[in-house]
Amino acid sequence: MGRLSWIEKLNRSFELSVDDAIRAAIMEGSESLTSASGPQKKATWVRSAMERMDSMLDEKTRIEVMQRCSCDFEARKTSPLSRILIYHAFTGHSHLVKVQ
Repeated sequence: MGRLSWIEKLNRSFELSVDDAIRAAIMEGSESLTSASGPQKKATWVRSAMERMDSMLDEKTRIEVMQRCSCDFEARKTSPLSRILIYHAFTGHSHLVKVQ
């Protein structure tokens, strides 16, 4: 078995944390993404998925989901706190992290 794409990891992580209706709602549109999709399309989908996560899941569940599907390299390279700060910065929670 090859390495899972980040989208597949995210979907599997949701399967462990939320019911199918919530998982499907957050993952909506991911089926149209491929390795050939441009970076703008991928970024737009990720941003929308993160916004849906923020509105549908509590903070503890969001962190659990994101930690399970994080990039293996980054997981080895950064501390858990760093990954949480990166997540908040990525999702637009700039009041939590000052990004320059």
